[in-house]
Amino acid sequence: EVTASGQKKEVKENEHIHTQLELGLLYLTELEDEEQSLACFEEAAAYSELAEIYLKIIHYIGREKNGTYAGRELEQALQKGSEELEKVKAEEWWEQKQVLYQIPFLRAYGLLNTKSSAEAAIYTCAELLESDAWKSRDRGKKHELEVRTYLAGAFETAGEDERAIEEYETVKELEEEPAALEQIYAKLEGLYERAGQKENVWQILKEGTEKMPQSEQTWVRYLKQCCADNEIDREVCAEYVKNALSMLPDIKDNVEFQKLQKEYEITVEGENVCVGR
Repeated sequence: EVTASGQKKEVKENEHIHTQLELGLLYLTELEDEEQSLACFEEAAAYSELAEIYLKIIHYIGREKNGTYAGRELEQALQKGSEELEKVKAEEWWEQKQVLYQIPFLRAYGLLNTKSSAEAAIYTCAELLESDAWKSRDRGKKHELEVRTYLAGAFETAGEDERAIEEYETVKELEEEPAALEQIYAKLEGLYERAGQKENVWQILKEGTEKMPQSEQTWVRYLKQCCADNEIDREVCAEYVKNALSMLPDIKDNVEFQKLQKEYEITVEGENVCVGR
């Protein structure tokens, strides 16, 4: 016979396990503190299948990042984890907290970078973006940025370039971190190039130099596009190079810029710049 005090104790224990699970997710997705998240998941793992799954996901992601193949094990953990998530989607708290539960899965899908993981990521992102409940608590649109970034990458992996472009265009308006923004512009340049949209290639390169004037790699890609286009007069190319040098004098020490100099016979003597090829 189960006593009332026994039931209360069980409920209290279940609440503690759930609290530890969510603390682990907060440490992992909000505070980016893997060590603390592991401690929380380890405490809950003896009683929670989901906590055990998150421990495995973190472990296998770590192995993959360190160059030790763990793709098969990670795929199996994700499959089991998806089944466990289905069991909690009916809970009344799910709509507001689902992004915390799903982001570790998106990070794993992104690392796997396979067609099947891309399809799973697209499904998960679509499910998240259809809901507005969690977005009201998403300060600075941190999670929306991460979700849309994974969605763009998943579309790209799946070969859906038009949809990837659409998402990357949205992501570049949300992203503020310079290194990440540089990568997004490079992605868009490549996708527009592949689509044969020359005008958009020029537009994204020009916009990149205006938005990130201190980015050497963005300037190098812009100058390379200029020099590679035979329809552009070499004197005009020289002006572009001069603009880059005035903005970033140290770009002359950039290895990629030096390769460009050699390929297109770019000479710099004081303020005089010449593009010979």
